Amino acid sequence: MYDIAQQSLQCYLKSTDYTLITVDLDNNPVVQRKCSKHKSVYYKKHCAAGLFLSQTDWLLVLDADT
Repeated sequence: MYDIAQQSLQCYLKSTDYTLITVDLDNNPVVQRKCSKHKSVYYKKHCAAGLFLSQTDWLLVLDADT
């Protein structure tokens, strides 16, 4: 469904030194452990972003709505 968007993102990333990390909110063990109290996907997404932000200088969150 989002194949063109994913292909465009992969093409763009080839021109940068960015690292793409794909996080499955429902299956990532760290997110499950730290963010499971959030039932809304929106709050769970923010919680997960906070977890990964501590590992980098900056972070961009993309999803199907972006």
